[in-house]
Amino acid sequence: MTQPPTNNSLVSIRMPKSLFLELQRLSEKNHYLDVSEQVRSIVREKWLEAKSPEAYQIKKLRKDIAQAVKTKTEESAQKQLIQELERIKEGLLSGEKK
Repeated sequence: MTQPPTNNSLVSIRMPKSLFLELQRLSEKNHYLDVSEQVRSIVREKWLEAKSPEAYQIKKLRKDIAQAVKTKTEESAQKQLIQELERIKEGLLSGEKK
């Protein structure tokens, strides 16, 4: 059995080109510098899930709820902005007719 490293270690893995390209796309979307950061993030997430499934599930639910609240707030703000712009437009159009 290999001894655990005391510092960072280099791990090499083989993967299909399609998987690498998908990880590359995901790393750009998630604003990682390179694919290795994306892989570390995935490994860390899966490790936390395996280490404590209940705590991971609670963390995931909190994240999902926060995202839902944020999305709802953004949608509400967009609707209010559209309504306000419509009122301004109507005001400008009614001002031109006079």
